[in-house]
Amino acid sequence: MTSPGEVWDAGLQPERTGLAWERTALAFLGLGLAVPRLAWPVLGPWAIAPAAVILAGALALFVAGHRRYRHTHGALTGAGRLRDGRLPLLATLVALVLALVAVLLVVVASRGAAQP
Repeated sequence: MTSPGEVWDAGLQPERTGLAWERTALAFLGLGLAVPRLAWPVLGPWAIAPAAVILAGALALFVAGHRRYRHTHGALTGAGRLRDGRLPLLATLVALVLALVAVLLVVVASRGAAQP
């Protein structure tokens, strides 16, 4: 059995997966920071609410991804079971909120442009 600090897998698949979750969280963080700037002309102060939800989801994704990596590393060294699918579900929900904000912006902007 390997020690807790030792790399379990020579191919580093759990490490690459952990880094991929970090990149995903950072992408959502960047998009969450961009939402108020892009949505302010259309939504005004209401642009802060979806941005806060996206930022909170990105931070939760970052923390959950780090916990998942540590748990996976422990499970692969014989210290427990692998995790369930809550992390992909969280990423999907954050992406859904982001998509809904984008659709809302397009609809509101098109209505404003269509009126004489």
